[in-house]
This record gives sequence, structure tokens and C-alpha cells, in this order.
Amino acid sequence: RPTIGDNPIRSTARHFPSLVPPTATEKIARRSCIVGSHTSRREKKRTDTRYQYDVGLCVIDCFENYHTPKHF
Repeated sequence: RPTIGDNPIRSTARHFPSLVPPTATEKIARRSCIVGSHTSRREKKRTDTRYQYDVGLCVIDCFENYHTPKHF
């Protein structure tokens, strides 16, 4: 997704990942990782994560990649 302006909020705000809460059907709930499943940016590597955020992100690699490039 293209950013608007020089400093997108996802690059400057203080926010931290947390575990996705369990549901009635899933003891360990997961969400799709927006970076790992975005095949036009890189090779598809990992598609689900146990950590929640405004979007699903893997804590290792994907969290940093999502917050670093201006045009992710």
C-alpha cells in the first residue's frame, strides 16, 4: 500500500504486537500475515501468525519489514 507523506504513522507510532486471543473454536488463534502472504513483494514464506496488530504480522522479519519501507 502506498504511503501518504514522508513519515507514515506505521513508521513513527509506538505500538507493539500482542497474541491473538483464543476463540471458541481455536485454542491457538492465528491471522494471516500481510507481509508473508504478499507475493509481489517477496517469495511467499509464511501465511499465518499468532500475533495481532492492526494487520496480521509475523513478529520476526515481517513486523520490521512492514514498518521499514515507505511503500509497503
